[in-house]
Amino acid sequence: NMLLIINIGVSFNLTLAYADTVGTIDFKYLEYDDCIEISAFIGNEKIVEIPQYIAGKKVTIIGKNSFSDNKEIENVMITNISLPSTLNKIGMGAFYGCTALESIIIPEGIEEIPPLCFGVNWSLKSITLPSSLKSIGEDAIYGMSQLDCIIIPDSVARIEASAFAFTDINGNKTIVFICSKDSYAAGFASE
Repeated sequence: NMLLIINIGVSFNLTLAYADTVGTIDFKYLEYDDCIEISAFIGNEKIVEIPQYIAGKKVTIIGKNSFSDNKEIENVMITNISLPSTLNKIGMGAFYGCTALESIIIPEGIEEIPPLCFGVNWSLKSITLPSSLKSIGEDAIYGMSQLDCIIIPDSVARIEASAFAFTDINGNKTIVFICSKDSYAAGFASE
């Protein structure tokens, strides 16, 4: 185990620590004064439940590339990830390349699906977006050959042009947006 404490300024403490076991799942995380950021998944489970609390603090952030680009889990085929209701931010590329992931529910409180968040998730059949969502970033949800439709909440006011670059084995894919007629998503889909 490793513990690194960095003091920045007068009132901000950041602790990087390995969580040996949180429930039955292994994570690396950053501990702030009032919350926890998951920085990496280091377990080998196919079904992952991210807890609401670690070390008595709310888990509010899934960090950049926390489930991707991680050589420690290179051969792990995660099929299901359960996100905590305490979450308020997901980092860029957080679930990029989780090719066995079949479905995910994004909890209320999340306002942005950042760039590359769910890229190259070939098995993803269902993604539930929260009514708190305001924007969907570049290449945020792409490369999902199994996803046929998605409900876009009326709260979404920005969708980057390449947010939904869907492809199948032949290089093309049609996706059905389920949204209000006068919503931003309807205008985006008709372009």
